Amino acid sequence: MSDNRTVYGYLNKAFTNTVNEQGKIDKGLIKVVFEEVDGKISPINSLIEFDQREEVFLLDGFDALHEKYQQKILKINAIANANTDAEGQTKFVTFKNQITDVNKNNLCSIIKSPLPDPLNLNISLPTPPHTKIFYLENNSFVYGPFLLERLNSLEADSTTFSGKLRPLTGKSNGYPNLKAGFIYKFSLDEVINNLGKDAFEHNETLYITNPLALNKIKKVQVEFFTQQHIVEMFTMMANKRVIPSAIVTAIKKELSNIKIGAASKEAVEQVVNSAASTHEDWVSILFDVIKNSNNGQLVIESAVKKQQDNYEKQWIEAAKANNSELKKESEQLQAELDSMKQKKVAADRELFKVQQNIDDKLDKLEQESGFEEELKQKKLTADAELESMNKELLNLQEKHKDLKTVDDLMNELSKLRHNIDYEKGNEKTLEDTIKKLKKDIEQHDAILQERLREMVPYVSSIIQAPIPSKESDISIPKSQLSDKNDTIDNDFAYNIVQSICTKFSQEYGRDYSPSLIASILVANQQNFMSIFSGPPGLGKTSFVRIFSEITELKERFKEVAVGRTWTSEREFIGFYNSLTDNFSSSPSGMYQYLKGIEKDIDEDSSNKLILLDEANLSPMEHYAAILLNVADVESAKKIPLGKESITLPQSLRIIGTVNHDMTTEPLSARLLDRSPVIPFDLDFDIDDISYEENNFPLNHSAKVYSDIFGTNSKFLDKSVSLEHITQIVNILSDKRAEWGIPFVISKRKQHNIKKYIEVLTPILSISCSLNFEKALTLASDYAVLYFLLPPITGNGTGLEDRLKAVLNELQSATLSKSEQKLTDMLNRGKYHLDTFNYFNY
Repeated sequence: MSDNRTVYGYLNKAFTNTVNEQGKIDKGLIKVVFEEVDGKISPINSLIEFDQREEVFLLDGFDALHEKYQQKILKINAIANANTDAEGQTKFVTFKNQITDVNKNNLCSIIKSPLPDPLNLNISLPTPPHTKIFYLENNSFVYGPFLLERLNSLEADSTTFSGKLRPLTGKSNGYPNLKAGFIYKFSLDEVINNLGKDAFEHNETLYITNPLALNKIKKVQVEFFTQQHIVEMFTMMANKRVIPSAIVTAIKKELSNIKIGAASKEAVEQVVNSAASTHEDWVSILFDVIKNSNNGQLVIESAVKKQQDNYEKQWIEAAKANNSELKKESEQLQAELDSMKQKKVAADRELFKVQQNIDDKLDKLEQESGFEEELKQKKLTADAELESMNKELLNLQEKHKDLKTVDDLMNELSKLRHNIDYEKGNEKTLEDTIKKLKKDIEQHDAILQERLREMVPYVSSIIQAPIPSKESDISIPKSQLSDKNDTIDNDFAYNIVQSICTKFSQEYGRDYSPSLIASILVANQQNFMSIFSGPPGLGKTSFVRIFSEITELKERFKEVAVGRTWTSEREFIGFYNSLTDNFSSSPSGMYQYLKGIEKDIDEDSSNKLILLDEANLSPMEHYAAILLNVADVESAKKIPLGKESITLPQSLRIIGTVNHDMTTEPLSARLLDRSPVIPFDLDFDIDDISYEENNFPLNHSAKVYSDIFGTNSKFLDKSVSLEHITQIVNILSDKRAEWGIPFVISKRKQHNIKKYIEVLTPILSISCSLNFEKALTLASDYAVLYFLLPPITGNGTGLEDRLKAVLNELQSATLSKSEQKLTDMLNRGKYHLDTFNYFNY
């Protein structure tokens, strides 16, 4: 009996006497329903005996699991019980950390129950829905999909399975083709006949272990218009204000067919409230809808007839009340008018008295005497004072007769002012002269600098370098990332791979298998440079462009078209110009790009990717030598550029696309030792691709991608076996003379292959729903194809014998993709004078 078994079951019985310090129940029993054998889910005990009790003993965390999952089916790593001799013990036990949730694409269920009224979604089921997504079966037809929202807190041993049914529709729920207000309907017989071994019955529930297979079953969409749908539809119409005729028709149909109840009244009341507060047109259209429906006219006539008497009575009472108010108001106004008349009479009397008083005072003023006499006396006094002042002035003139007159003083003052103006003019002339001299000096400097600049192109042409230019501040906008608080788990990794495949297919018409996408993601994250090979027209360059759009790299993606005449890094990045004492960047824009990403932090920015299109038009070891020097993991990732240096982010990656014809250069052993080669000329199997439609975001930080696919991935499994890899390495490096020159695989490459398989194996298991053995075989296959076969080149029958020995090992290990590539190399070599090359197309 194996020590560990993978089974599926739900929490069944709590041991209430096992309470921990927090008052939570620790131990309990899990009811086992299925077991996973060789990646296939089957009913428990149907293939291999597990436990006749069909139970697993949970040693800790029962309450915690129940609060989180209630009675949902979970995936359990069951461990053999060492104490099975004791009475009542189960054969297997487990712990809380050995239990995980089941993906909705791995399991769903069909429960036999009548379909409830869509306006009253409360339902009581005969058995609990043990899966997240479930369907209802009634009269041999299946309806759904649904979720169940609990109305009460479900106890561990409860037999009440009531709740509120929620239909799943629309893109946000993973069913983009299912319209709001509709559910799927299909035949139960078709489910049983088409799914076969993927459908199992247990306790009156039919379980589907491959829910994606339901997409192949013929189905129709039937109306399931809930109260929420009605309210949402009317609210949407109210917001639009102008209602399309198609929607009006739908409203008429609904108002004609709905059985009026509390829920419908509430929905219609919301519509009326919305209409009354929005627009008169809305009210008119709504009235037209009710008037033209089957029962709308009866409703209006009945309401008018019942309320007619009440309306007449209310109108009469309102009229009486209005007359009474008017009479009171009239009496009040008459009283105010009488009061104002009395005040006016009093005011007229007061005005007459004031006028009479004024006339009396004027008469009195005319009769007063002595006014002229007083005026004469004041005039005499003023004349005496003036005469005295004239005498004093004469005395002063006599005393100071030798002083200049005021006119003379004014003339002298005018002369002084003229002299001051003259001196100021001289000062202004001097200032203007100084400014002119400065301007002349500046003009001469400018002419001299211009002549020096005119000489630069000639000097640059002599040294074959671009004209230097002063670079402005280089910056790249901050990356727009999704929520940084996402938990990196199996579902997260699964969604990234599946979402990339789905977007390639649905948005760009490119079909790639999830295993191929996963293999490229791991290769790209673990290696500084990767090579895409194959003849023109296979989509190598467009694959990289589309990938950068899907993952929203934006300004952090740089495409460079390699030139045929590039001989050094001066054409690729630029060079330090000693004449100008600064760095002269090349037209490729690589210098600006590297400066722009230099300060990026992996936690706050997306991946950085450079595409070298037609990378081997010139020798990569020449123009890209400065980057190959930092390709190794132990490198400091700093490149010198004259008097400055640029530090490259750890997340920077390079992908080069290559062809092989008379116009291209071969790839060196140094490059192939550091870079995986992904062949686009291989026929990758895409027959079994099944895309899951979702809106999972892909604009995550570089650290998130590294944590999933990098060398230190959170899914890294160091227990993987490299037996077949080791055997192939031994064959390639075998020094026996009859096999020709050996291919020595460096320790660096062997270490890279080991890391690649340790990460790709669990990623394939998660993203492609493979068991461990199949995932390991497929990961080893990609490792041989990308790392071990590309350096093979040579001729002779000895090399052919060596490659046939490798082929036998590939066939023994069922590494089909590498076998396909190596068989093609051997077949083509026979027609090329026994010359064998990975890059022959």
